[in-house]
Amino acid sequence: MKKIIIIGGSHAGVHAAFTLRNQIPDAKIDIFSDESHYPYHRPPLSKKSLQEESCLDDILLKPKALYIKNNITFHTDSPVTNIDSHNSVIHAQNKNFEYDKLIIATGGTPRTLEIDGVASQDILYIRNFDDAQKLKNKLLNAHSVLIIGGGYIGLETAASLRVKGKDVTVIEAANRILNRVLCPIMSDYYQSYHESKGVNFIINDQIVNAKKQTSGYQLKTKKGEMISANIIIVGIGIVPTIKLAEEIGINCSNGIEVNQYCQTNIDNIYAIGDCSNYYHERYGQALRIESVQNATEQARVCSSHISGNPFKEPVVPWFWSDQYDLNLKMVGLNIGYEEIIIRGDINNHKFTCFYIAENKVVAADAVNSPGEFMAAKIIIN
Repeated sequence: MKKIIIIGGSHAGVHAAFTLRNQIPDAKIDIFSDESHYPYHRPPLSKKSLQEESCLDDILLKPKALYIKNNITFHTDSPVTNIDSHNSVIHAQNKNFEYDKLIIATGGTPRTLEIDGVASQDILYIRNFDDAQKLKNKLLNAHSVLIIGGGYIGLETAASLRVKGKDVTVIEAANRILNRVLCPIMSDYYQSYHESKGVNFIINDQIVNAKKQTSGYQLKTKKGEMISANIIIVGIGIVPTIKLAEEIGINCSNGIEVNQYCQTNIDNIYAIGDCSNYYHERYGQALRIESVQNATEQARVCSSHISGNPFKEPVVPWFWSDQYDLNLKMVGLNIGYEEIIIRGDINNHKFTCFYIAENKVVAADAVNSPGEFMAAKIIIN
């Protein structure tokens, strides 16, 4: 009987476990998680979960009973302290567990920020359920919120907090929001839409220090602007969790390096999801992509390789983001695009940006345009 251990109760880890159960019915499958909760959807943490009353059961990836039904053992509060790759053993719960195949799906942790004058416990992040609950509790007595970081997490959180009636300021160090993922046209559109909803933006600037006030902080930017906020939230990306892999000599660079099968340089150890730097054959380069779709796709690829099932080339990456009544769906990577063609009506908030390279559509960003998104997906694939 094949023994498969998965480190991390993430989207990637759970999807791999259930996929492997279908492919290898008699395998022994264990998932080890350092959280006290069963795995849950993380995207709602900055969206619906902030806006409405909700509990953990509302966002569970799978009902607890389904793990038992599928003979998948889930270990909560069980951080893996080390891997012995020579003997194919992990150490957790003060015990050793043997494996034939090991999958590392440890995700990442928020990139932290130190601010002169601000106590570390007063800087909030949104990465897990407990983070979101802590923020919701603090919001009960807060009116003004500063969000540091103009990426998806920052903007989704800004939208959720405006829906709740909070005063929101977003500060972004780059010269535009969403600058790593969207074109200037889309950045300008999203900033304008947020501003129409009452969000204040400070662009191309950063916080340098702060002074404690009775109910929050007064913060100063590099350019001299002053901001008062009851709550400070930081959303400036994540750092892949790679310590266990590094300790046993697995190659790591911007994540755990894996081949097209999600296999590390140690043959029986794989890495998937946000922690992996995956060689994507379509793009001819290693990519670390943070998305649910990428996590589940890598879980499929990894599971197929472990079970010996036919390997299918990964589909083009796609992503989504909900902000207010805007549903943004993106497909492909806009690497090296030469021009942009816009279809639809920006003023009516239904349009698509098509990224063109060598007379081909290589990526698309669709706002409230599911049909255009699906068409782009087919064209690019």
